[in-house]
Amino acid sequence: MTTLTGTGPVAFTCSKLGQVQVPLSAFDLSGGVVSLVSTWENTFTPADSAVLLALAQIKFAAGEIFTLPVPPQRPAIVLTAATSGSAGNGIAVTASLVAATPPPASPADATAQVSISATRTDVYAALTSVSAAITAIGIDPTNPLTGQPSATGPLAIANDSTLNAGATGI
Repeated sequence: MTTLTGTGPVAFTCSKLGQVQVPLSAFDLSGGVVSLVSTWENTFTPADSAVLLALAQIKFAAGEIFTLPVPPQRPAIVLTAATSGSAGNGIAVTASLVAATPPPASPADATAQVSISATRTDVYAALTSVSAAITAIGIDPTNPLTGQPSATGPLAIANDSTLNAGATGI
């Protein structure tokens, strides 16, 4: 059912010469055609119904009665980056329903358990080999906290024998 609104009720003179005012809630709109809702269908004689619907259709075509625009759907969840801009690129967030209660009597009482995860993928197209990565990023020969040689990271990779064998990953 499409709710109609407008300047007021639709008034007409019925076959018994009485003035009748029909509220806009008595009408429905489907495919641009105005009709009576089921609770009003048998209120008037077929001739009066035809006059009423013709008048309502004319008022609809003239813009005196109309449908309200459907508001856009609101997102169920909104995620905002801590820092705006391109720094957030490559981040994918997924949400999945873990469990939900049966439909409650009131939407305010609805509960659900949702699992949300975020992953970030960075692609460095220019870093196609360990040598290219070390050249672009550089290496720190010592751990800045201990002053000792690094056991992992670029230095360990640079000292790895695979460097000379054309390793393609870090």
